[in-house]
Amino acid sequence: MQKLAFFRDAPAPWQGTPQGGPAITMEAMTMTMTETEALGIIRSITGISQQAGEQEATQPDSVIAENYARVVAEVMRRDGIELNGVDMRNIRTRVLELLAYRRRSQQRRESAKNTYQWKKPERLRR
Repeated sequence: MQKLAFFRDAPAPWQGTPQGGPAITMEAMTMTMTETEALGIIRSITGISQQAGEQEATQPDSVIAENYARVVAEVMRRDGIELNGVDMRNIRTRVLELLAYRRRSQQRRESAKNTYQWKKPERLRR
């Protein structure tokens, strides 16, 4: 199985195509997926139905991070890349950071809805 550092061994895009096949392009290296696509992959791998969304919201963040790391490891394993313990820890840490950031931004949006409306004091209204 291949290790995660496979990008290090790949030629740079400007070096042309190696004898074994096409070069890895910058577009392929920076390709990202939307949250919906990621959730779709996670649900298909773990067999979670769409209705389980409410149940997922009640799980602790550490469980969500662990499940996400396992799914990422499984996807990478299918592609021939083996993740080690440090990689798994980094994935879990990043997921926990992302969940905390999402929760803070949600709280910020909620508190913005309940903004204080200043009124002139009664004795100064006249």
